[in-house]
Amino acid sequence: DHSGLERVLCSGVPRARETAEIAFAARGLPIADDPRFAEIRPGRMRDIPPDVFETRVLRAFENAGDPEARFGLGDRFDAYQAGLAEAIQALFLESDWREAALVAHDGANRAILAWILGLGPEAMGAFQQDFGCLNIIEADIADGAILRRSIRLLNFSPRDPGKADHRQTSLEAA
Repeated sequence: DHSGLERVLCSGVPRARETAEIAFAARGLPIADDPRFAEIRPGRMRDIPPDVFETRVLRAFENAGDPEARFGLGDRFDAYQAGLAEAIQALFLESDWREAALVAHDGANRAILAWILGLGPEAMGAFQQDFGCLNIIEADIADGAILRRSIRLLNFSPRDPGKADHRQTSLEAA
């Protein structure tokens, strides 16, 4: 329990909202949908040829740093991460809160985590994001600028903290 939590945001996707409602119902905090943190879009899944489905969807994050790389037939990884970097920076620089929770999905988390480390979309494949995991990130702000950003906790899953049952990515397990 983190008594300093002041805001709860979610991507607006129904699953994210449901998770936020379950996780934060007892706090009485309003949950705000923030579409800036929407999940990466694969395009029309049925239009992805079966022979490239594994590389373009299931293992897509491994190739996210390739020029022009897309998730499925949808969003380009570089543009997606740039949008999320802009959104998380704007969120960090808002002055009306100190602790907030953001409920987002795999691709959004990966893009934000890579940005926190100063890396581009090529790093997105290095992060695993289990269903229902928790990441804690922070930034030091002074005079309207982000001085330092860091990861406090990464991919913590309360039901399996040692990851004994996690050998597939969330996309492979879905």
